[in-house]
Amino acid sequence: VCLLLPQPALAAADSGNCGGDLTWVLDEEGVLTVSGTGAMMDCGWNGSLQPYVSYRDQVRHLVVEEGITTTAGANFAYLPNLQTVSLPNTLQIISNYAFVSSFADDAEPLRIPASVSYIGRYSFGYYPGSTCWVTDVILENPNVVFATSTDENGNPILQKNGKPVLKK
Repeated sequence: VCLLLPQPALAAADSGNCGGDLTWVLDEEGVLTVSGTGAMMDCGWNGSLQPYVSYRDQVRHLVVEEGITTTAGANFAYLPNLQTVSLPNTLQIISNYAFVSSFADDAEPLRIPASVSYIGRYSFGYYPGSTCWVTDVILENPNVVFATSTDENGNPILQKNGKPVLKK
């Protein structure tokens, strides 16, 4: 007779705070889950301030739960083994360098929900010295505004549908 009992949930490998009432948990399977409400904390242009910076190579899957409204600078940068990302419909802003130099070669396409109206510069791209970046992004909002670069004063140059957006 074989009796199958439910398996206990995996213990977190580590967890902590990532801004305001936001928390992060990285489990033993490499799933990084961010939960709470509001905007994430800025992690600097290179992600050196990520609260999970010492676990970058272990992150395989990212789940950003409903309630998160903004990813701040480099929140998910330099995650070279990232394969899947789930973003919430409450997300409105993806800030500069959010996913720069992240994603494994076999990563699934990144779906950006329709709720996102602004994407900062270098959010999904390659940064000098990196070896990984996302190559397939699915935008559910065709009117999303991108900051593609900066002008001579360091202000973002915005684009919508491939055309410059004039600032007022």
